Amino acid sequence: MNEKQLKKYSSEFNRQGFVMLEDALNKHQLAAMQKQLDMWIDDSRKHKNNFGKTIDGRPRFDLEPDSHSSINPALRRISSPIEISDDYLSITRDNKALDLVAHIFGPNIKLVNTKVNLKLPGSGTMVKYHQDFPFEPHSNDDLVTTLYFLDDVTLENGPLEVVPGTHKKEIYSLWHKGVFTGAVEEKVEQIAQKSAIKCIGKAGSACLMHTRVLHGSLPNKTDKPR
Repeated sequence: MNEKQLKKYSSEFNRQGFVMLEDALNKHQLAAMQKQLDMWIDDSRKHKNNFGKTIDGRPRFDLEPDSHSSINPALRRISSPIEISDDYLSITRDNKALDLVAHIFGPNIKLVNTKVNLKLPGSGTMVKYHQDFPFEPHSNDDLVTTLYFLDDVTLENGPLEVVPGTHKKEIYSLWHKGVFTGAVEEKVEQIAQKSAIKCIGKAGSACLMHTRVLHGSLPNKTDKPR
């Protein structure tokens, strides 16, 4: 991207709290990530429970309870894929979205974590509205979540929904009646959904989202993976 494009995308990010970027991954990067992901999904068919282990001891491969089977795999998350894939690691270090992140926040940036979130057909996976910041508190909120689309994201397959401008408003509690739910109160979600924007795009696109932006997503209602 040239300087003019970087400034345009940076301005939109600062104003809305998120920005969509087409062709964040080139065709070779996209193909490599898709191929590796297909291998992980196929491997999950052999398992009935969460499996694998990350460097810090968490299950690496998370399966949707009551939905996963060898015939219809419902792998919903892969934690820290860069620990077990050279392709994911190298692409994380070199892509157009990273260039934009460096332009927005400056060159001294740090990677916090990586994961793959999936919505395979029939899995029923949905994400209640929340903000990322309560999950990763820092001394400041100069944090961005970058989501790379490995498949085309449409209105039907559970796209990310973001609420513009909420990065400049309050940080909502994800605790309710003494229980950590990972989601905002239902009444907050209902109000947020009225002004939410669905982030759709072609495979290879990316969405850069400020850590304080309210967001969520509905299940994939199609017969294709997302």
